[in-house]
Amino acid sequence: MTLTEVVLASFSDYPLAVIVILAAIIGTEPVLFFTFLAGANKEGPSFWTIYFLTFITLLAMDGVYYLIGKTDFIKKITPKKLKKKRYAQIINSINIQTKNNLLVIHIISKFIYGFRQAMSIYFGYHRISYKEYLKKDLIALFIFLSIML
Repeated sequence: MTLTEVVLASFSDYPLAVIVILAAIIGTEPVLFFTFLAGANKEGPSFWTIYFLTFITLLAMDGVYYLIGKTDFIKKITPKKLKKKRYAQIINSINIQTKNNLLVIHIISKFIYGFRQAMSIYFGYHRISYKEYLKKDLIALFIFLSIML
């Protein structure tokens, strides 16, 4: 059975799987709820189905935020004052705490509400290569979902 057949079978057998994907787009908190449902419900999607769908959806959403950060639109909406003093203070404090390790920054950003999206845009804004971003995002998502689910 191919991966496509497994995913399509999950959608047809479990309409809850579609809801899990939509919940992962909204945020990770509803996914925790569906994980508890998977443990209590023998007829719904399994834990691994929820884990896989959440992983793929969060990876896709992080990629979208990264690509938003790559656009010139972000440069246009960033206020000049924020670029100077306040922005520098925030970035310096993050770099001091993490010793400028992008993987550590990526992992920490997964656990802080609303910070995941901001850091994905930040990585795109500062022109980090997509391959490097994808490697760090895969590792960070695996660690995040292993701990949270």
